[in-house]
Amino acid sequence: EAAEVTDFDPAEDRIMVVWDTASDPDPEIEVTADPDTPGLGHILVNGTELASVQGGGSLSAEDILLVDYADAPDLNPAGT
Repeated sequence: EAAEVTDFDPAEDRIMVVWDTASDPDPEIEVTADPDTPGLGHILVNGTELASVQGGGSLSAEDILLVDYADAPDLNPAGT
């Protein structure tokens, strides 16, 4: 199930995706505006919705920080 961000403010917040770049070094990150809900954006990684972002209507893929698990060991679900 996709995460829901309900109070994103691009002036104050940053979205970070922690990813295993060893197995997929260049994931396709896409942000789409919701056609039915103004101000709602959807973040997709390799075609799968990762999150819906209220306040993310103007969000673009360039606004998302991609971080490798190796650079964020405390966030790695495998604990390595």
